[in-house]
Amino acid sequence: PRTTLLLAMVLTMVASNPGGREILRGPTMPVVKNYFTTDRTKVVLTCEPERFLVRINFTQPFRGVVHAGDKRDNCRIRGNGSHRYTLPVPLNDCSTTHNDATGSFTNSLTIRFHPSLELEGDEIKTLVCKFTTGDVNLG
Repeated sequence: PRTTLLLAMVLTMVASNPGGREILRGPTMPVVKNYFTTDRTKVVLTCEPERFLVRINFTQPFRGVVHAGDKRDNCRIRGNGSHRYTLPVPLNDCSTTHNDATGSFTNSLTIRFHPSLELEGDEIKTLVCKFTTGDVNLG
């Protein structure tokens, strides 16, 4: 079977008007890739047969919270000041959804930079893994 790696991000374009206020122009077209980089993080997604494997590198020591789907313990990392973390997200848990028609699994990844507060700079990413079987010849 072939596996397609996708980390889909819906980006919102921000522009400044002459008065200096920010105007949201978005969302733009989804960007599909297996990594996403901001000035604070680099997230790399690997699709495995039973799970998403999410690797996160932070530019600063991280003491916040990362969770996939809901906030249950097996779907969450609490930062301890390190720069690198790995979060395995089961395809059958942590609010992962499956679309039979497309063969894709989807979940959301939330990176909160404070351990208990939601802040303006927090990041939310959509994780997508698509599995295909390829061509099958019978006979």
